Amino acid sequence: MAKKTQHIMKRFDKELEEVKEIVLSMGELVEQSIKDAMETLISPSEDLAHKILNCDKKIEELEAECEELAQSIIVRRQPTASDLRFIIAIIKLLKDLEYMGHLSASISSMALQTVKQPTEYYDSLESMGEKVVIQVHDAFKALANSNSKLAHKVIDRDQKINKRYRVIQREVLTYMLEEPHSISHLLNLSNVAKQLERIADHAVHVSKLVISYSE
Repeated sequence: MAKKTQHIMKRFDKELEEVKEIVLSMGELVEQSIKDAMETLISPSEDLAHKILNCDKKIEELEAECEELAQSIIVRRQPTASDLRFIIAIIKLLKDLEYMGHLSASISSMALQTVKQPTEYYDSLESMGEKVVIQVHDAFKALANSNSKLAHKVIDRDQKINKRYRVIQREVLTYMLEEPHSISHLLNLSNVAKQLERIADHAVHVSKLVISYSE
């Protein structure tokens, strides 16, 4: 009987680890998609945009796989309170991953619709994109290691992302006043900043979920 219980526990631990690995794989895909989306913004590429769309589809497929496995674990294994908190947190953050993938695809789509603007128009966006990538990376690093301290840092840094977003909106407005013929393209740049801000918000939500089960 003891051996059977031990075997069941090992299977349970293996399934939990599988769920975690799927989520972390999704996190890696999201992080790369954001990097690729920002590259598409600077150097428009239909091939790269297509790669991002395929990545978005892969994230959706992994989301469905992971959610099914997580729900199955709850039904079959009747996990303890701490394990249940972890599984529920995973199920919740799957939507964050899905939305981050969609937002990255949206950025690449807008990039292809934008006529190339002067380099200075992109400086702040590049800086914001780099900061957002770090936020996403650290949020999933916190998840991988159940590191609530790092999760708190991600949450605290979000204020800087929001500040950068407000600066970009002011800059875009200034550019619009100076170059009214470029308004439609500058609006795309403004929307890119908004998408980046939303990605950062999802990274914050992931971090809050890490804190919810690890503290």
